[in-house]
Amino acid sequence: MKDTFFESEEFKENLKKWEDAVASGSSIYLESDVLTDIAEYYHSKEKNEESIRVNDYALNLFPGATAPLLFRSRWTLLIEKDVEKSTEYLEKVDDKTDLEYYYMKAEILIFQGKEKEADQYLEENIENISQEDKEDYFIDVAELFCDYECWKYTSKWLAYSSKKNDTDYREVEASTAIGKGEWQKGENILNQLLDENPYDSTYWNQLAASQFAHNNISDAIKSSEYAIAINPNDYEAIMNKANGLMQLYNYEEAEKYYRRFVSLRPSEEAGELFLGIALMNEGKLEESFTHLQKALENATEDSINRGEILKQIGFGLSKLNRLDEAMQYLNEAEKIAINKNEINLIKGHINLEHNKLDEAEKYFNIALQKSHHPTTTLIHIGISYFDNQQYHTAYEKFLASKAQADDDWANGYPYLALCAWKLQDKNFFEYTDKAVEHNPEVTKALFQELFPEEMTLEDMLEYMRKHFNNKI
Repeated sequence: MKDTFFESEEFKENLKKWEDAVASGSSIYLESDVLTDIAEYYHSKEKNEESIRVNDYALNLFPGATAPLLFRSRWTLLIEKDVEKSTEYLEKVDDKTDLEYYYMKAEILIFQGKEKEADQYLEENIENISQEDKEDYFIDVAELFCDYECWKYTSKWLAYSSKKNDTDYREVEASTAIGKGEWQKGENILNQLLDENPYDSTYWNQLAASQFAHNNISDAIKSSEYAIAINPNDYEAIMNKANGLMQLYNYEEAEKYYRRFVSLRPSEEAGELFLGIALMNEGKLEESFTHLQKALENATEDSINRGEILKQIGFGLSKLNRLDEAMQYLNEAEKIAINKNEINLIKGHINLEHNKLDEAEKYFNIALQKSHHPTTTLIHIGISYFDNQQYHTAYEKFLASKAQADDDWANGYPYLALCAWKLQDKNFFEYTDKAVEHNPEVTKALFQELFPEEMTLEDMLEYMRKHFNNKI
């Protein structure tokens, strides 16, 4: 693991030599691999100018060296999105039989969506690989396809390997299983790896991400806490825990962890975005707006987060009674949104906030007409009415969604149960049992708003059953 290597005495000594040379303005001789390690270290710390400076220095000393050219090729591909320039750097590599050269050439193809060509190219080069390197080649190629979520090719290259008990093999196997939605298989492998190395925070983070993906929020938070205990500055674990807390509507605690993330990764828009969302949910609207604007400043034009930032600014402006401006931001978000129908739901929601019922219904109806998943869309519409205290309409939407649903309607039951409580509907008991059975964590989080924080879910339910038809 690179993070572990950066903590080694050998690396720290070389880093000091470099920084002392920079401070004194003198030149220094370090091997190309060492200089590239320093460039990667600076990149991991978001010190991009220093990273490129070291890399350029390495390229001046070693014009055809593999490590610095590959670093610059990958940088140009992933940061600058420049395929042509990335290829130019790659082709300057002197040793075109180096495995890393093969991998980078394939990565450029995969980046362009040419997975089949990449697979064919890597296949053709198997005959050029020495027998002792073939196992590494199979796993490295599988990991490359895994990084780009090309699960078919990942599985194919894993199948070539005979070292199925090796750590590297199992790491890729776990990632592939989770990527394909085979949660239990992936988590079993990760737990085996953690039994062997309980202090590997990467495994804990992967486990947390998997648990979060299939709504096992409490365990995801626990896994994140293990990673944070190992490394208090593990920004990935901090973000995972914050997201889990947000999912459980614990906005104040989530805010604390998002602030920690922002302090560690100040130039990443994701931290400012989610901090803004947490603050908005706490009712700290002006402060929320400040952080969302900062997120927008940090985001590049092609950032995957840009649309979400614009949407959240729209939400915030609506809550600040600036509906016309909110709609302008949502129109901008719609231009770049992959799921344009989601924007209709948001437009419906904010019109509902301003008591423009006809406008809200117009957007909700458009969303339903265009939806590929009307059951889920109805749940979102119901939540909008619920959040605006229009419980009768919310109840109708939830019931309509339930009537269309198959057996998996876990996200709907907690809201349906709470609506039944608000309206004192006789089906409250049935829906509450279903909510606890299918989604206990969200049920507790929603019900918690009605009760003291220290109450358990069991105590809440007992109280509600006793006071049904005598609601305060």
